[in-house]
Amino acid sequence: MRLYISLILFIVSFALKAQKDTTSVTLDESLNDSTVTIGKVFIVGNKKTKDIIILREMQLQPGKTIEVAKLKDLLTRDRNNIFNTSLFVTVELRIIPASQGEIDILVQLKERWYTFPTIVFELADRNFSEWWINQGKSLDRVNYGVRLYQYNLRGMDETLNLGLQFGYTREFLVSYNIPYINKGLKTGLETVIFFNDNRNIPFETRNNRQQFLDSEFKIRREFRISETLRIRESIQNTHSFRLAYQNIKIDDTVALENPDYFLDGDTEKQFFSLSYQFTRDLRDVTAYPLRGFLLSGSVNQSGAGILSGSFQTSLQAEYAKYLDLGKGYYFSNRISGKASFPPKQPYFVFRGLGYSKEIIRGFELNVIDGQHFLLNKSTFKKELFSNLFKLGKWMPIEQFRTVPVALYVKSYFDIGYVDNNINYGPDNDLVNQINFGYGMGFDLVTYYDFVMRFEYSFNSVGQSRFFFNIKTAL
Repeated sequence: MRLYISLILFIVSFALKAQKDTTSVTLDESLNDSTVTIGKVFIVGNKKTKDIIILREMQLQPGKTIEVAKLKDLLTRDRNNIFNTSLFVTVELRIIPASQGEIDILVQLKERWYTFPTIVFELADRNFSEWWINQGKSLDRVNYGVRLYQYNLRGMDETLNLGLQFGYTREFLVSYNIPYINKGLKTGLETVIFFNDNRNIPFETRNNRQQFLDSEFKIRREFRISETLRIRESIQNTHSFRLAYQNIKIDDTVALENPDYFLDGDTEKQFFSLSYQFTRDLRDVTAYPLRGFLLSGSVNQSGAGILSGSFQTSLQAEYAKYLDLGKGYYFSNRISGKASFPPKQPYFVFRGLGYSKEIIRGFELNVIDGQHFLLNKSTFKKELFSNLFKLGKWMPIEQFRTVPVALYVKSYFDIGYVDNNINYGPDNDLVNQINFGYGMGFDLVTYYDFVMRFEYSFNSVGQSRFFFNIKTAL
């Protein structure tokens, strides 16, 4: 959980006068033709970003003939596509009448700040509640260091990430993402080189909670290098192919405590993994969607090649639908699932619910490990306000002067099932049964994709508690 600069700016912004968000899409109501042809597309405000990166996100291209009845929806979709590149703070599209039956498009942009030398101060645990309650707010479980994010290199949406981290996990990271390597702007590459080591690791699951082994010495070391090829065949559809090499070593004490950590009491895993993922994304804003849908599926093979035999094959899928009910009311539903084989798998890859966004709200303190799971999450919410806060001269950096802030009140219901054929660890009684959670809360959304969730949840085993989380639950 990083202390982003945006959080500080958000707090300052509450002392300033709010201004209503400007219209992001403007349509000339005087258009009388049934169809119009796009003449020119004018792009302003992109001081660094190349025009070709913006045009890649647009369906309204010069020379294209459009039905007037569909024009506003296309303008809105193009606006959202440009915004979802995460390159701009604000995006505004306008129609400019050109001649009879012809229009021009004006794209007005305000770029984000692209260089982030960030001080890392984050929790090492799965979520805030895991650290606060299960781990007793221990400051020994904090990571600190520095990380440099350089977004939009050369104005071509490339990203360089350099990280140096200490504390609970010592970590070194270098990644470079080139989204487009061909003239058609459909193929990209991402390279990641990663190393970390730990003195404290989860080595088994007991009573539906991860158990940690602590040592004065490094008891787990991992090196990973991966290459991902992404083919973006259209604005909505992306195919990703990933090849990774990993080498993980554990101390003898880990294998003694849990011989199934790598299986058979092994202390080293050296392997290749292959994965493929397909994503169809028609959400309006990916960081906090309110409209549209997401469809994704993946297959992963761990232990592929000459270094080791296969030890896990997994299939995962998700479908999420986001509905605008009108008058500031919204509903979302997400269903996700996983199937993995064989039944006997190493503990370090044996995952069910409780990790990342695959969690039943109300069970943040628990993990439910198994080979297969099915999860459904539903949320009904009402927008209380949505404004742009203007920092003006208070903020010398132009890219931080506009702060969008929105607040939603919500209710939710999640239900899931984990199938566990082996049940590593004693007393993990949440497996092989239906579990559910429900509650109410608030979502606070601000710029640079920052979401804070305040929730009070009840679950199917009679527990209730307040939870604080960062990032959207769906």
